[in-house]
Amino acid sequence: DAGARADAIAVHYGLLQDMGWGWAALKANRSPMRVAEFCGKSGTAFEARLSTALVNEREGEQALQLACDGRVIYTASFTFGLAGGRRQLVVGSLQGLRAQDGEDLMRLATRELHGMRPSNFMMALLRDLAAALGCQEVVLVSNRNRIVVNYRRRKRISFDYDGLAAELGGLRNEGGNFTLAPRSAEGQDETEVRSAKRAAFRRRNALIAEARTQFLQTVKG
Repeated sequence: DAGARADAIAVHYGLLQDMGWGWAALKANRSPMRVAEFCGKSGTAFEARLSTALVNEREGEQALQLACDGRVIYTASFTFGLAGGRRQLVVGSLQGLRAQDGEDLMRLATRELHGMRPSNFMMALLRDLAAALGCQEVVLVSNRNRIVVNYRRRKRISFDYDGLAAELGGLRNEGGNFTLAPRSAEGQDETEVRSAKRAAFRRRNALIAEARTQFLQTVKG
């Protein structure tokens, strides 16, 4: 209801203030703020941008955008919250570019991100940020709850949140969403990764760590 939403917004911005993001959130409210820039496998330019989620505000207060060669190709809407005293990063929406060449751009981005689909890259970056910011858990919305929030647009919601959660090892929680552990890109165990894939695994994690480092340096001024 409206009261619960107002409380959630207050908690979100209170946590941002505690984390030293206050000025960055204010700036991002005016226009998207570039928080990281990096190059892909073949030199393609990427940017991560922080903004206020004006379009999908019911799915999250903040939006993290991924731009490829200057075009925004993916957006993740998220909110910081508290549950039982535990700090959470809640991902309420993952949205790819809707354009005629959207699929081509997604394939290009996947190749340039060392085999990571943009959705996986965004979740990896958010989980890494959550770990760096002391969050105890990351919550990803489920297919059912995503449709409940956007019932009028349900026919346009094609992304499989349940499938991504299963791929990432998420566990269904009492609210019907999925809980994942925050995870730093550094120091991950690569023993379960096939030896032929380990170089790409390291490159992916290095890319995420680079983006996270830039992100935190930027928003903390």
